[in-house]
Amino acid sequence: MQVANISACFESLSDSRSARNQKHPFLSIISIGILSAIAGIDSFSGMGDFAEAHLEELSKVIELPNGAPSHDTIRRIFDLLDLEAFHRCFMDFT
Repeated sequence: MQVANISACFESLSDSRSARNQKHPFLSIISIGILSAIAGIDSFSGMGDFAEAHLEELSKVIELPNGAPSHDTIRRIFDLLDLEAFHRCFMDFT
């Protein structure tokens, strides 16, 4: 599966962040979360480490204009998600 297909499955999710400090694209963070979970990562700290460790490879397929997002940024995105909407998207993905 192409990473673009992962992002496409989650396009209907709302990005509820304020526009003020958005350094990382919403769907890029969602894609990192999904890819790292597939790789067996089960913590936000691990997801941040995964993104940093695989930055070169990830930036070939995911828009990462400001480098790898931190684990705090990843946590904030996932904490703000509408879980029912995410579940529907995840079901479409799988």
